[in-house]
Amino acid sequence: MGRSFTKSDAIGIEAEHNSLMEGLQQAANRFGTYRDAVSQSADAMVREEVQNILKGIPVEELNRSGAGLRIKNLKDSGYNNIADIASRGMYEIAAVDGISENGARMIKQMTQEFTERARKDTRIKLNADSRNPLSNALIGSLYRYRQGRSISDEASSILSENSYRIRTCIYDLAPSKGTFKWLFSSSQIKQKADNSYKELYDMLRGEYGQRSRDILERMRRLDASDDGTAWEDFKKDPIAYTTDLENICPGLLGSDEEVYGLPEELAREIDKESCNKDGLLCTLRRYQEWGVKYALHQGRVLLGDEMGLGKTIQTITYMLFKASEGPALVVAPASVAPNWKTEIEKFAPSLNVSILNFTTNRSTCISDAKAGDVIICTYGLLLSVKTEITQKEWITVVLDEAHVIKNRGAK
Repeated sequence: MGRSFTKSDAIGIEAEHNSLMEGLQQAANRFGTYRDAVSQSADAMVREEVQNILKGIPVEELNRSGAGLRIKNLKDSGYNNIADIASRGMYEIAAVDGISENGARMIKQMTQEFTERARKDTRIKLNADSRNPLSNALIGSLYRYRQGRSISDEASSILSENSYRIRTCIYDLAPSKGTFKWLFSSSQIKQKADNSYKELYDMLRGEYGQRSRDILERMRRLDASDDGTAWEDFKKDPIAYTTDLENICPGLLGSDEEVYGLPEELAREIDKESCNKDGLLCTLRRYQEWGVKYALHQGRVLLGDEMGLGKTIQTITYMLFKASEGPALVVAPASVAPNWKTEIEKFAPSLNVSILNFTTNRSTCISDAKAGDVIICTYGLLLSVKTEITQKEWITVVLDEAHVIKNRGAK
């Protein structure tokens, strides 16, 4: 039987598919490359900051412990600060007049201790108003990491869905690429090759080809993205950026003490606690997520973070997580009750929130409260609805500004 395509067509369509699959595989793997780039950029910023710290430590500090080193000789040889020492080898330092090999070894050891302390204390600060080449590189790599996640996922998905089918068709197409092999092939093999060519052609011109080319083009544009684009995206949601950086490089933005002073066994249990944030329309900082997990694990907690660190959003996340189990009660001063309602509606719109003070039938509002409902009540009103409140089973009870009830005489 004849064929509807030439040998050259067969070779060309196989090459086109192989090229597309290779590009998709690279796109699927690019997410890991972007993550590595974040680590490398962050490490470069840390090294720069450590270097600046060491430059500020005079070489005289080496004698603070009474080592008896010839500091003047070191300074006469150009070693004015610890950074100068760190940048040279032991034998270079030993070449300084009056510095023995053992002395040079001691100097390098002390310098290493200075360096390790500086690195431990170094924290990265991301600020769109304070840019430099190193922070540009870090924000750029974080931008590509964040944007590349979905592209890599799409590339992996389309490969998983189509690669076996494509490779099978290419295998069945193989006889058509050889003149003699085609001539001596059975009509069944030829028909299979013809069908495979048509299928490969249709795939390239259909949804698979269009989606694949779109993925590769998006990845190309992402690779070519500039610093300005990355910083603009950072300004839209800096918390999401810092959270990603904290996850990739723990401790660079704050405390690297993962257990927050808790017993190790308890900390491990809390870390394993599930914290489903579905329905939450914001990104939690790392310590905020830990606070939610702690509350979920302990059941009864006192959130004592300083003002502005996100106690409200941690509480809303907790209520959202527990919403399916029953209603929640928030008791707050009258001055902040409306703010509670606004924040809940903004960040957890799936919760049904009402301020008891503003309802026409308070008893009914309390008795009808169900899973997913949040009732806000002021301290002033609480005594008036004491019976109804205490008869109702609440899955979550929140006392805002809890110092209101701190003394024994509080009602």
